[in-house]
This record gives sequence, C-alpha cells and structure tokens, in this order.
Amino acid sequence: MNLTLMGLKAEILCLGNELLIGRTINKNAADIALALTKIGFTVTRETTVRDDVNRASEALNEIIQRKPNCILITGGLGPTHDDIQLEVVAKSISTKLVINNKAVKMMEQRYNISNQNLNEYMIKMCTLPEGSNALNNSKGAAPGVEIYYHDNIIFCLPGVPKEMNAILHEEIIPRLIEHFQPKSKMIEFGFSLRGVGESTIVDLTNHVMNMYPDVGFKSHPKNDDTGYWMELHTYMVGSDENLVKNACQTWFEKLNDHFQVDLTPITHIFNSEFEPE
Repeated sequence: MNLTLMGLKAEILCLGNELLIGRTINKNAADIALALTKIGFTVTRETTVRDDVNRASEALNEIIQRKPNCILITGGLGPTHDDIQLEVVAKSISTKLVINNKAVKMMEQRYNISNQNLNEYMIKMCTLPEGSNALNNSKGAAPGVEIYYHDNIIFCLPGVPKEMNAILHEEIIPRLIEHFQPKSKMIEFGFSLRGVGESTIVDLTNHVMNMYPDVGFKSHPKNDDTGYWMELHTYMVGSDENLVKNACQTWFEKLNDHFQVDLTPITHIFNSEFEPE
C-alpha cells in the first residue's frame, strides 16, 4: 500500500515575496494542510512562488496538469498592486476577469454603501475569473473564490491568516465535504520516547512495520531544553482506527520490552490520547 498517495488529492500554491525572503513564516500552508488532512485529503505538494504573474501561472499550470481533486491558492488576493492571484488564475485557465455581482453585493454589505460608491480598489476585489463563485470573507474585504475547471476545483484565498482561516473553515471545508463526501480520514496515534537514539530502534521498528503493512510508522526526533527525545506515530488515511491503534500498542510494547526507556502517551491532532493497554 502506498500510504502517501491514497484517496483524495490536494495541492497548495502560496504566493508572496515575503515567504521567499524569510520575512514571513508560511503558517497558512500548514493550516490548510492540517484542515484538508483531517477530512481525508492527502496533500501531495505545496509550492511557493514570488509575486510574478508568469512564474505563478507556470506553477499553477503544472499543478493543474497533475490533476489533484482540489487546488488551494493563498496570498495575493486584495486591492494592492502586488495582489496578482486572480490574474494568475485567469491566465492559467484561459479566461477573463469580470466584475462578479455576488462579490459586489458582499462589498456593499461589508462597507454599507451602494455600488456607485465602490472605489477602484473595491472594484478590483470584485473582479473575478469569469464563471467563478465568490465566497464570503467574514474577517475581511476580499472575497474568496471557487472555480470549477475540468477535473479540478480551485479555491482562491487571501494571505492574511485570520481571513484565510475564516474562508477555509467557513466556506471551503464544508464545500469539499459536501462535494466529495470523503469516506476516509487521517487516523494517527503516538507516544514519546526518551533514552535511546533514532538509529537504535530501526530494526525493532522494521519488525513491527512488517506486522502492519497497511499502517505508516514515523519517528520525529526532538532536541529541546529537556534533552533529546522522539515522537513516534502510527497513521493511515482510512477508516480502521483499531488497526492504527493496535500498531501503536505493539510498537509501544516492544520498545518497552527491549529498552526499558521512558515512554509517554501523547495527545495528537487527529485522535484522542493513546492509552496503552
């Protein structure tokens, strides 16, 4: 079983010079990946590109050709000169930008004004790829965008984290669940280990992996103020929670039997705390 290429696929495209000069840490990509993984998507790739229409369009074209089920783009959605995201999308899917009536109504409600009083910057945020659907932005002005293009659904999101997360969780995730009705989810259990190095447990881990070929095993070395330790995870995208938990239990027991080290159950982002039996 190829654990990394199961089920529904998604890719993330991030735009922004600030991401590539080290000024801004790309937390948006992590937030999107986590939200998608929780509902059963496998994020196969994340691409970051500068604020350059041609380069970003080239990157988006490559993503479209790989045919993920959905593409989420973040950054460059707004009123300023470097907000190029929608121009990039229009170029890639060979369509034009037009004023979107739904987006205009959202802008009118946001600022409590009539469309005659919308300034050029507001109009820019209402100018979307033809045929797209405007998504409500409860935390800002620029609407999100939903576009169906061949085998892909493209979602456009602002780069401001508060706005991005609002559209992601209030608009996009519910749409993805309704459209794809995922039957699988990310299942993960784990524990922490202190007292031995990663290389020391390789043979034992390989033995347990052979017992559970449909489950993924991952170690994450850490080094902080408390010293060296590891997080150990079992995981899969599927529906058999007991299988993943049993694999974790077996790994836990065999490490405990062989090394008598400090093993501590930990709480994970996808499941409740692992309780060794």
